[in-house]
Amino acid sequence: MTLAGALAFSGLAELFLQRIVYRVGVHIPRSGAFLEAYRFATFSGDFAFRATAVLLAVTSVVAVIWLAQRRDYGVAGLIATLIGANLLAWPLGIAAGARLTPIIFAFAAAWLVGGTLARRRQPLLVLATVSAGFALALSQYQAGMTALGDQPGSIATIQLLGELGLLVTAALITAAAVRRPVSAPAAALAALMTLALVASYAREPSTVAIVSLWATGVTMSLPGILYILAFAGVAFAGLSWLRRPNMSYLAIALALLFVAGLQPQALHHGLTAFLGLVLLSSPSGTSTPAEAPSEVEYAA
Repeated sequence: MTLAGALAFSGLAELFLQRIVYRVGVHIPRSGAFLEAYRFATFSGDFAFRATAVLLAVTSVVAVIWLAQRRDYGVAGLIATLIGANLLAWPLGIAAGARLTPIIFAFAAAWLVGGTLARRRQPLLVLATVSAGFALALSQYQAGMTALGDQPGSIATIQLLGELGLLVTAALITAAAVRRPVSAPAAALAALMTLALVASYAREPSTVAIVSLWATGVTMSLPGILYILAFAGVAFAGLSWLRRPNMSYLAIALALLFVAGLQPQALHHGLTAFLGLVLLSSPSGTSTPAEAPSEVEYAA
C-alpha cells in the first residue's frame, strides 16, 4: 500500500504540474514572479513524471511478487504480461509491444470484471469495477484496432461510450461513499475543489475541455454539468476513504484511475489503470482480488 500510495501521489502531482500547469502556462505571457513560479512548476512536474515512471515500474514488480505469494497467479501473470508488453514497446522499441498491450489490457480487464462479478462484495463497488473496466477496455480496443491497422468503427461513438462508462463509475463510487456517515472535512475540501472547477468552466468552458483532453483523455463532449458532478463525487469519495485506514486502498485506486484516464496511446497509463482496477476489485487493501471478501466490504 505504501508504494501504491506514493505512486498515486506522484501521479497526481505529475498530472497537475506537467499536464495542466505546464501546458496551460506555456500559452500565457510570463514575466517576473510568475515566470519563476512557472519554471519551478515545470521543473517539479518533470521530476514528478520521472518519479512516477520509476514508482510505476517498482510497484508493478512488487505487485506481481505479492500476488504470486498469495497464489493469485492469474492477476500476477496479467500484470507481468503487461509489464513485458510495455518493455517491448519502450525502451526496446519493438512494434509488437504497442500492438499487444491494448489486447492484453482488454483481456486483463475482462478477467478482473469476471472475477469481481463471481464474488459477493458490496454491490455498488462491484458495479463500479465493471463500469470502469468497460470504459478502459473500450478505449484500449480503439487503440488496439488502430495499432493492428484496422478501423474500430466510429471513434467518436467509442469515445463517448467510454466517457459515459466513466460517468457511471463516478456515480456508483459516490453512492458507495455516501452510504457511510459523511466526513465534514472531506465534503468541504471536495466542495472547494469543485467550486474551482466550476469557476474555471464558467469562464472558459472550451479551455477546460481542452485541458481535460490533455490531462486525462476525456473530451467533455457530453453536458459539462455531468463531468463537474462526477469530479465532485470522486473527489468526495477519495477524500472520505483516505481518512479511513481500512478504506484508504480505495482512495489510492481512484487516484490511479484518475491519473491514467482514457489515454491508451500512452502505454504506461494502461499499466497504471490496471493497478487501479486491481485495487478497486480487491475485497480489502490487504487481500487479493481472488480472495474472499472481508467484513470491511460489507461495512463500506
